[in-house]
This record gives sequence, structure tokens and C-alpha cells, in this order.
Amino acid sequence: MGSEALTFGRWLCRVSLFAAAAAVALAVAFSIGYSPDIAGSLKAILGGAWSDSLDLRLSRVLLGFLAGAALAVSGAVLQAALRNPLAEPYLLGISSGAVLGLTVVTLLGAASFAARSSAALAGALLASAAVAALARRVSFTPVPLVLIGVAVNAALSALVLFVVALLDMPHLQQTVYFLMGTLKRYPEGMWIACLGVCAAGAAVWAALSANRLNALVLGDEMAAAAGVSPDRLRMAAFAAASAATALSVSLVGLVGFVGLVVPHIVRLLIGGDHRTLVPACFFAGGAFLALADAASRLMERAHVGLQVPVGVVTALAGAPLLVVLVLRRWRFVLRGG
Repeated sequence: MGSEALTFGRWLCRVSLFAAAAAVALAVAFSIGYSPDIAGSLKAILGGAWSDSLDLRLSRVLLGFLAGAALAVSGAVLQAALRNPLAEPYLLGISSGAVLGLTVVTLLGAASFAARSSAALAGALLASAAVAALARRVSFTPVPLVLIGVAVNAALSALVLFVVALLDMPHLQQTVYFLMGTLKRYPEGMWIACLGVCAAGAAVWAALSANRLNALVLGDEMAAAAGVSPDRLRMAAFAAASAATALSVSLVGLVGFVGLVVPHIVRLLIGGDHRTLVPACFFAGGAFLALADAASRLMERAHVGLQVPVGVVTALAGAPLLVVLVLRRWRFVLRGG
């Protein structure tokens, strides 16, 4: 009983630290607007002087947090299921399917947010279903799944470029910003609520499956010896990650590096046990994207008229972090750690 209580205490302490850090990040992100008067903005928030601009900012911060949480959890799940440290939500063609759906309905004249986001969601889900169906014809194992995902992603990306070339200028600009990732689309509360349910659902499933994911990381043979069905678990992980990623991409576009870098950073801090890794990634991914969007607003404020997509900020921040993580890991291996 003592060891179980200690284990639970460590879990609670680690998750609480990440939750507290995420709360601070959300507060910082919410306090930063396009106005240079941050102190005035904080005074208005704390004094209850609510306005439409603050309402839009709150929606934007919540959207960024939930999208980042969904992408980070999806990345952690896929890295475990595929036993591939480079696995991330966009590897398997999910993002390309979303962009293809959006560009096709844009070419057909659809302009409403609901129509474009629904088409993006449908395209992402269809792409993930196609990858799963093709992979099952061979075997639902990491190598065929990744190779088929890369092939589908390449084919869909080529179709996206073809459709984009046919768009006129106003629609072309909107689509390009979607390709770079943006939180400036301001969806209705229903869409944000759906994203929250989807992100939380993926995190809850992954947390409940943490022990099985831990076994799967050791290999299919070890997982089977522990009573885990590797193919069934991998398919469930792929479905959960695909659903969370599809809805995120349909709302915020292509925001890279969140699902790739955040799980590695969290794993470096607290280890690879998915019982703590999954909830920590939920909070860390949300905080990362919320702060990245705050940084993009600061850039826009410094240069009036300049629009900085949040996907550009995550790439600028994530790429150096990934290089540092790779170098640290490689030196650790060379030293025999």
C-alpha cells in the first residue's frame, strides 16, 4: 500500500506541475493582445470590463490550447504504437487529407467556416481510413503502416498543390494561411467544444491504455506475452490519434512540430511511462501552442500589418528544440548510457 500511495503521489505531483504550468501559460497568452498596453489589458480582465475583443481572444487561446493538447497526445500515442521516435500526427497523411478537403470545397465556391472545416474534417478522416485499410491488407505493423502513410501523404500533397494552383487570389491567400497554420479563424463555441471533447477523449483513452502502450513499446512479442493484442491496440491508437488530429487540423490548419517535439520534451523531463506521459503531454502541448500564438501576436504588434501564422512560430521554435534533443540523445548513446 505504501509503494502504491507513493507511486500515485509521484503521478499526482508530476501531472499537477504540468497542469499548473499550463494554467500560467494560458494566463500569459490571454493577457497578450494586439494592443501594446498589456497592463491595461490585465486591468480590464481583472476588473471585469469584458469586451468583444477579449471574448475573441479567449476563444483563440482556448482553441490553441485544445489543438496543441490534441496534437501532443496524438504524437505520444503514435510514437508508442509505431515504436518510431519520428512518428507524429502528420506522418500518415491525415493533414494532407484535411487540406485537400478544404481546398476542394473552396474551389467549388464554399466560403463559410462550417463548410470548409467540415470538408477538412471529412478529408482527414477519409485519408486515415484509407491508410488503415491499405495497411491491413499487408499487416497492421509499424513499418508497412508508416510506408503506406508516407505514400498516401505524398499523393494527397500533390493533389493539394494541383487544386491550390486553380484557386483565385482571395481564396488562395486563405488557403495558404491554412497551410501554414492559423488561429485567426475564430470558430463558434460548438467547434471549440467538439475539439475539447475529442482531445480529452483521446487523452483519456491513452491514459486508460497506458500499461498496454508501455508493453507495446517493448515490441510485439513482449506485448503479446503480456496479454496485449498488438494489432488491435495499434489500430485503436491510430483511430484515436487520427480523430484528434483531424479535428485539430480542420480548425487550425497545419501546425507542425507540436506532436513531434512536445512528447520528446516531456519524456526527457519525466520519463516514458505513459501513465504520466499522456496527461503531461496534454497540458504541455496546449501550453506550447497557446504561447506560440501569443508570440505570433507580439510579432504582429511589433510590425503592424504583418500576419505571422502560428505554424511558422512552432516551426521556428520546434526545429531547434528537435535538433538539441537529437544531439543529447546521440551523445547519451555514444557514451553507453
